[in-house]
Amino acid sequence: MIAKSAKYAFFDSTKEMMFIPLDDESKGVGKAAIELVAYRMAKSGGSFYLQLVILLWGSVTTGFGIVPIAAAFFLVMVLWSIYAYTAALIMDSHKARNAHEF
Repeated sequence: MIAKSAKYAFFDSTKEMMFIPLDDESKGVGKAAIELVAYRMAKSGGSFYLQLVILLWGSVTTGFGIVPIAAAFFLVMVLWSIYAYTAALIMDSHKARNAHEF
């Protein structure tokens, strides 16, 4: 439940901010590509990673199985932070560009 709440609160809103500067056609194509292809690839990649951890370390619940999962979680959080910061920079440049037009 916490994971779903965090996804809707942070990831979805950040993802939607990336589409604001695009025209309507590009928004539709971009959203379709991300929702149809990227999400499914991410779920498959996560499942593959979990299976790899179980294969290499034997169990997710042992001490050694937690380390690669924690490392992957940390990496994802760092990448998400970079993505959010980049989205904020893009939004700021878009606002600055639109401010000069008026």
